[in-house]
Amino acid sequence: MLLLSHGQALNITCVSYAGALHFGFTGCRDTLPHMQRLAVYAGEAMDELKAVYLTSATSASRSRARSRSTT
Repeated sequence: MLLLSHGQALNITCVSYAGALHFGFTGCRDTLPHMQRLAVYAGEAMDELKAVYLTSATSASRSRARSRSTT
């Protein structure tokens, strides 16, 4: 996590470690009174991206398996 400097309202830090992706949010309470919502929405968006990725990865795997069985 990083600290905010003068004039900054929000810092979003992203760290990848050991196969996991972590986000940290640091914000100015006066400027962003509902920063918790931002963190919740970001988590929901990551869940949506993960679901789409897993669906497309499964579909691609199935199509590769089908093409191998027909050749």
